[in-house]
Amino acid sequence: MRMRRKNGGSVLLTALVLLSVLGAASAVVWAQLHRGVEAGYAAHRQEAARCLAEAGLIHATAQLQQDPAFTSVADVPLGAGYYSVQVAPGAGAGAYHITSRGELRDGTLVVRQVQLSASLQLRPGGTTAQPGAEAPEP
Repeated sequence: MRMRRKNGGSVLLTALVLLSVLGAASAVVWAQLHRGVEAGYAAHRQEAARCLAEAGLIHATAQLQQDPAFTSVADVPLGAGYYSVQVAPGAGAGAYHITSRGELRDGTLVVRQVQLSASLQLRPGGTTAQPGAEAPEP
């Protein structure tokens, strides 16, 4: 005659509890990894938008050296984004205030935008730029 095991149900219950704990731990690890990856993407998008805005400042500086009457350019494509530049006269002859906006886009959606400003003094022997403050926009 066979004896019936009395601990069969407790083994199943223990296994279910262990699986639940492992599942919860896996979810926590996945959430932390996901947050880390998202932070990395956000930093990359911020840097790309800043580089686009810097390209706009360089474009405006080059244009002003050739044509001091240059005032603006909009939505110049570069890589995965665009930059736009506005030039305003500064105080004094040959002085300009340049504002450049870099936009990283996904189709028509603006993913990240950074705006940079610089003051520029054109001199007969070359140019001198004094960078302004970076002002990221959401």
